[in-house]
Amino acid sequence: MERARALNVAEVVAPASPLTVTLNTTFPFSNDVRVTVVTSSAMSPVALTLSLRMPSWIPSTSRVTLRLNNGTPLQPSGSPGTFYELTRFWSNGDHIDFTLPIVYTLNVYTGVDQVKGYDGKRYALKRGPIVLACVGKLDASTNTVVLRIDPSSDPAKWLKSIRGSPLHFTVDAAPGMTFMPLWEVPNEATFTIYPIFTTKFN
Repeated sequence: MERARALNVAEVVAPASPLTVTLNTTFPFSNDVRVTVVTSSAMSPVALTLSLRMPSWIPSTSRVTLRLNNGTPLQPSGSPGTFYELTRFWSNGDHIDFTLPIVYTLNVYTGVDQVKGYDGKRYALKRGPIVLACVGKLDASTNTVVLRIDPSSDPAKWLKSIRGSPLHFTVDAAPGMTFMPLWEVPNEATFTIYPIFTTKFN
């Protein structure tokens, strides 16, 4: 059975006018976002510059396509790490829709807790801004998990989604291990944030 995910709603009330901007999304379980302007239905359109932050974790080569009231894409598209600004007269119910890209990254561990023979080969796996913990039995000799995976490979190609458990993944190269958001790791579970990724075993 699939888990229910609550809709995340944020509201900002403009101080100089009776206008509210509402953001609706279930991110990170869905990458769809809608921003809606709410005014009194009797009001005339309100002049407003709407600034939308494009996340910095989006690759610099990517762009986010925004649509106004389900129409044609707005130009230019949103650039990572910047604010997309749209100045216009807004009416009650006007909305902007956009979908954040699915981005996986491996961030190398640079701390002092290195594993002999695997220096510089421990990585944290992230999906967008979300750290995915590697949950399961740890290797006794390294106190972590050794994955026979090339760290330069695309995680989207070796992560296997678990049906009914959003953001939970298995990996063929590590039977019995599951990647999941850090906040969903069971209290009694053993896990690591920095498994070893390597194509060679010592």
